[in-house]
Amino acid sequence: MACYDPAEDPCEKFILVDEAGHNAGFATYVEELATKLFAQGARWFPRRRVASVAPRDPGLALTFASGAQATAEKTILNIPQRPLLEIMRGSPSLGLDASAFAAAHAVQTEVVTKLYLYYDVAWWRELGLTSGDFKLDGDAANMPLKGRYHDGDVICDDEDDPATCRGFLLAVYNHDYSGEAAMFFRRYQRERPEPVTILSGATPEGAAFLAHAHERLLECHVYMEDPPYTAYEASTVIGGAAPPTFGVLATWNAATLGAGGGWHGWTDLGLSDAMPAALAAHGAFVVNEAYSLVQGWAEGSLQAADAVLADHFGLARPWDFAASEYPVHVAQTAKAACEAATATVPNGTSGGDTGAYDDDALCFLGNASLLLADGRRVPLSSARVGDRVATGFGGGAGTVTKVLKHAVDAGSRVALVAAADGLVGTATHPIYLGGAWVPLDRVGARAAVAASALYNLEIDGDRPGASNHSYVVGGVVASGLGDGVELNARFRRQASWQKKTAGAASA
Repeated sequence: MACYDPAEDPCEKFILVDEAGHNAGFATYVEELATKLFAQGARWFPRRRVASVAPRDPGLALTFASGAQATAEKTILNIPQRPLLEIMRGSPSLGLDASAFAAAHAVQTEVVTKLYLYYDVAWWRELGLTSGDFKLDGDAANMPLKGRYHDGDVICDDEDDPATCRGFLLAVYNHDYSGEAAMFFRRYQRERPEPVTILSGATPEGAAFLAHAHERLLECHVYMEDPPYTAYEASTVIGGAAPPTFGVLATWNAATLGAGGGWHGWTDLGLSDAMPAALAAHGAFVVNEAYSLVQGWAEGSLQAADAVLADHFGLARPWDFAASEYPVHVAQTAKAACEAATATVPNGTSGGDTGAYDDDALCFLGNASLLLADGRRVPLSSARVGDRVATGFGGGAGTVTKVLKHAVDAGSRVALVAAADGLVGTATHPIYLGGAWVPLDRVGARAAVAASALYNLEIDGDRPGASNHSYVVGGVVASGLGDGVELNARFRRQASWQKKTAGAASA
């Protein structure tokens, strides 16, 4: 094993390498497990799609899309959400009720795109770029970039001479639920059983794609902020390098056979145990990252496998250390992150879960300057229920109906934005600017800031539709459960408030 990012000290993320120290890929781990399994007499039938299952005593009868059938006392379904739903829909004899399907739909699929470019000369090494990442926004005509220098495997004939290095550059690693970040690449995606499309410079289309990618990389690095090189050096080194020989494009979306996407995120964490339980009663056990507590990572599927083998097959875990079992990737949960269900603490402050922080929590640092209705300024952390604050709209004032506090593990680094008047808050917190609600990072650049707690205010939470639900912090007008139409449409934080507003309007 080797450290994933050579600049990370101490190392926390590791990769598998071969005897020469080159990236071996995560598939190496899976292949080794399969080899040991086959040695025990297991058989594998790839690309055999299960169409339906039916109860048998004991176990299940499986019918494949080809018409072939098999029976098993116990069945492990190592498939993601989309094919699992297809099996459930095609198996009425299981008698699954509405609650089982509600549990199956408690996760959503995220669209993922990766692009590796192979260069005969690894020019980024010549610029001294061996770790870290880069980004350049794109559109329908211009390839978006979001890559890392240390991710792709690079081989050097002489480690002291960057000009002798060749290998892969991770140019794109985009993921979102809408698939918007991957829109540019869909036109290049092939109809195929695997998520990978090879774009070769030997074909006219491939050559055009690779030339464009190279031009975008040149643009990105010439105009990069605070690089370890001059713009002239970037122009000379990258501009003088030949375009990549080929590209490896991986697209995990609705068209990806047997997957439907790259990974999943919970929509209702309260149903995390319901999906496995719905099928376990029939001797079918779900093993995947989709319904795990570590979504987006292979660890989720591995932990699910450990649990199934221990609980239903009597097989002890092959190690004695304790793996984490907390949700590290919980997206679009039913509850807003700032209002995590925890014990209420004095002064109307709601304690939050500790751990990694998500921009969608929409909070600020406690030392942010809060403007009161009488013109005084106080730290945001000192706000209390009942305080009268300026709303930022025509001299209006509102009442604090809840103080929201999100605790963060000591020393955790939180993605925040430094904006006007020294304001530091989450990048997507809505602020009122130029007559519209926009994210905070519209007025400040993203930065990583150490924080122990983050705060937000609910303003006039008892008055749906009758208030601006805003407050002035750090010199800008910020949302405090704003009920504007545009605000509700843009920010998930407002979803529950939108329902309240709709209810008030119909009353």
